[in-house]
Amino acid sequence: ALLENFPVFGVGPKTCKALRELGFKNVQGDHTGSAAALGPVIIEFCQQCSPSTVLFLRGDKALDILPNLFAEAALPFESVVTYNTIEGASEGALKRLEKAGPFSASDWVCLFSPSGVRSLASLRQAVPGFAELKKFSIGKTTSGAIEKELNETAEAA
Repeated sequence: ALLENFPVFGVGPKTCKALRELGFKNVQGDHTGSAAALGPVIIEFCQQCSPSTVLFLRGDKALDILPNLFAEAALPFESVVTYNTIEGASEGALKRLEKAGPFSASDWVCLFSPSGVRSLASLRQAVPGFAELKKFSIGKTTSGAIEKELNETAEAA
């Protein structure tokens, strides 16, 4: 019964689809695509049903967009880090990348997080051709990280 009634929120259609595939039925946020767009959806929902607290499960590198929006709306929330991002490539990953190369300017890399952009930055010298890869970004935050960390612009987003 918990999975059928418990309200959960996801950022965008793919995350919401994954939540439904896990068995959650009361999923919202399909039409969002960022924390800034999801925040008002959560706040409006909570203003209608007055929960005692919102449980915000997050990674250690998550931006403070949702906590800031919740605080501004005086919405009580509990922020719990449920996973940690480990940046940098392992020796095994580095060897697999070297074996997959050499890379060139006609190859693409898809980046989906600022920590992934930082990992790419650290690999640019270690993997032949990595510096020339075209960048595909999933999300505005990641596109911003590409500009900041690599001094480049994502060619597709």
